[in-house]
Amino acid sequence: MDAPQDRASARFCGAAARARRSLRARPALHGGRRSRLTAARCIRPSARRAARGADRRFKCLPESHPFLAQAIARGDARAIVTRGLPAVVFMAGVVGGAALAEACIHRGVRAAVAPGLALTAALLVGFLAGVSVTAHAGPVPLEPAWAFDLQASLVSLAMGVQTATFRRIDGVTVRTTYITGMLTNFAEELAQLLARPRDAPVDMRSTARHLVATGLIWPSFVAGAAASALAYARWRAHALAIPVLLLVSLVVIDLAWPMGGPSGTAAWRREQRRRSGE
Repeated sequence: MDAPQDRASARFCGAAARARRSLRARPALHGGRRSRLTAARCIRPSARRAARGADRRFKCLPESHPFLAQAIARGDARAIVTRGLPAVVFMAGVVGGAALAEACIHRGVRAAVAPGLALTAALLVGFLAGVSVTAHAGPVPLEPAWAFDLQASLVSLAMGVQTATFRRIDGVTVRTTYITGMLTNFAEELAQLLARPRDAPVDMRSTARHLVATGLIWPSFVAGAAASALAYARWRAHALAIPVLLLVSLVVIDLAWPMGGPSGTAAWRREQRRRSGE
């Protein structure tokens, strides 16, 4: 009864051995393309499913609204929570950061930027703590789902608080998480400077301040993204300790030499923006 099975096993083992000898004998094509394809076929189906799950999960970031819309159209409650929660938490961070800044202004706190930066650093420290706990399952675990949602919420909340903390620099409205808007503002400022009549009065100091404040946002963003990629390749998620240290340094600097933060109440600033056309 076992003879047919033994013969089948022998044929399978012989075919596998011949395939291995053939691969060793033939040079890899196109820089090892054959080897890569062979290795890809050998990946366990469970690993492929995990990779697809990671791709689906990491599409839950705040800018992935089309994926949220698709989840709503399908009626997928789990996907709606996973992809919609970061956006909701981001808005909560903006509201909380703005309320914190307003409270500091009303209380006459000179170092109005330090509280928001300290809160942002604390949220990132919480994310790093979660990464350390789940290090055995990868930097950000996909399962259980609540753990992933919690860690995504921490960084989204930190992003919202940071957005509300840096709203005006030396009288210029800035948005550190609204890059395309800042590029638009820079282009408009530059166009107004170049297209103005020769005899029109212009405050070059104010114009230069606006151009520098709006023009440095995008290069700073690109430089930070490149540095983060290099740091992540070396230290993985623990590279986030670098911006935490930078935030702590800024808190100390703001406490020693206050950067000012938003001036006046929210209503006063809205009136100023309306008059200036911002």
